[in-house]
Amino acid sequence: MDQTFRGNSWFAGFSERKPSQNPFDEGLLDMSICTGDWFNGLVKKHQKLSETDHTYIFAIFDKQHHHIGMIDIATLARDTMNWGEIGYFIHNQLCRKGYAFEALSAILKVSSDELGYHRIEAQVSLENKPSKEKSFLKN
Repeated sequence: MDQTFRGNSWFAGFSERKPSQNPFDEGLLDMSICTGDWFNGLVKKHQKLSETDHTYIFAIFDKQHHHIGMIDIATLARDTMNWGEIGYFIHNQLCRKGYAFEALSAILKVSSDELGYHRIEAQVSLENKPSKEKSFLKN
């Protein structure tokens, strides 16, 4: 087992998750398949998705460089309107601290200024109150 990889921030964020906190939370995850080679393959897959303009996947880190979640934009259309859909998660041990709001605010700027999207949507379950509160992103 690659101990250097096991000590990285990405791995720690996932491996320190709590049991499921709500119906929208996967809770504890089996990290046994996550080796350095597996992680490198994942990074290459994510790079290929961005190179083909399919999906842009970003890690979210706090100011101390701890991995706190992920956010992505999937391309829905590139024509007269550049349209994407956003998705995100924050590790459950770090929820309700404002990280999602901050990450969503930042990614909206990146989505228009750097990726050229004109419209970004998010699908949010009506029962997921914390994510519904983030729906300030309507415009």
